[in-house]
Amino acid sequence: MFHEPPAAIDHVLRLPVWALGLFILGVWLTVAAVIHRWLVPWLIERKGREFGHFETEVASQVGIAFGLLLSFNAIDVWGRVTDAQNAVMNEASALREAADHIEQLPAEPRARGKNLLHSHLSATVNREWPLLAPGHVPLERPPTLRALMAFARESTNGDLIDVVAEAARARESRVRIAAHRMLPLRWVLVFLLGAFTLLALGLAHGSAPVARRVAVGLSALAIASCFAVLFAQARPFLGPLALKPHELSALAANLASPGTR
Repeated sequence: MFHEPPAAIDHVLRLPVWALGLFILGVWLTVAAVIHRWLVPWLIERKGREFGHFETEVASQVGIAFGLLLSFNAIDVWGRVTDAQNAVMNEASALREAADHIEQLPAEPRARGKNLLHSHLSATVNREWPLLAPGHVPLERPPTLRALMAFARESTNGDLIDVVAEAARARESRVRIAAHRMLPLRWVLVFLLGAFTLLALGLAHGSAPVARRVAVGLSALAIASCFAVLFAQARPFLGPLALKPHELSALAANLASPGTR
């Protein structure tokens, strides 16, 4: 359970941004309400005046730990988003260069090369890309890419061979990123530290219910905002902010137009 995220997480991450934000806000406001209305009063009733200025120091220390671990997760999430964007752009750029090099070939191999490139682009956009969301794309090169690489070698065009190989490497990076999952235990720990931070804040204002409500509520809102931003980009190829194959689709459409076939 700590190595693979539950399948339900995929359904949550597919929600529109506003719905995802409301869901996460609801979760954290629920946690805040439980802490404010029941947990803090129960602890104060049991311990009485044993809670003093101690809680303020605890709140700051737990908050620092929460912020550090949350920032580590943010670096991981945004780093993968950047890597995915670079992989997609590099793949599209390499295939566009391949189209330019194919255009310089004699008529017969040029027509064959365009057909092979168009087949690979169509397979990538229509069959492979939808499988990136669940991460079910095999790392093995698809038949269309292998056929394109074989054609490049047959052409003896060094530039064409290089750019097709670069496209293959970029695809491999894209597939690896899509299959990557952050260890669920990291999110569990961040969630627990966030809840402990709210609890410590609540105890620090234990004798002042209004101040406690404001402090815990505002902190829950801030924490929910951080989680919403990270969850919206947690998987580069899943959800409303998922990367789309716009460049590849445009290149495929250009190759399919009568003037270029």
